[in-house]
Amino acid sequence: MTETQIFWLSAFADELAKLSKNFKDGDDICSKQVLNVLRQIEKYIKRYPNPQHAAKAMSYTGRINHGRDEAIQRGEGVRRTRIVGHFPIHNTNDGESIAVDLVDLNAVDPAMQAADRDECRRAVDQIPKVVATGIALTAVFGFDQGKASTQMGISRPYLSRTMKKSEREMRNSQRDAA
Repeated sequence: MTETQIFWLSAFADELAKLSKNFKDGDDICSKQVLNVLRQIEKYIKRYPNPQHAAKAMSYTGRINHGRDEAIQRGEGVRRTRIVGHFPIHNTNDGESIAVDLVDLNAVDPAMQAADRDECRRAVDQIPKVVATGIALTAVFGFDQGKASTQMGISRPYLSRTMKKSEREMRNSQRDAA
């Protein structure tokens, strides 16, 4: 490391320590972020010539990432949706007792999943095919409207207008039903 990089990193670490001192695990947050910056120091120096600005920008994400890491270590998952208990006992259909070490609260009943799928198909059948394809490409596959319209062979303004028109119609029909 050059002297400039060493100076920048020490100023970053000092500023981040000041910003993190009021938090429960501030030292852990600070050390993880300093190691992260140390791995890619040239990138961070180029992006943030002022180390104080880098510390301010990274303090929030450092706290979020630390919370996620802690939840993963506790077995809750990144989004804290899993519950790990003291091996609860469940009975099978045969009457046999088994210990389950992980309970998934987001598990879906196949009958409910089929009903939701059928309801979605009914809703999609009510909107124009252009809009349904546009929604699938943008919401499901992650394309923006420009790329989706190119893939569909239509113009972006046309796709945007038709999707907006269908959205207004759905919103108005919901008001009428209420």
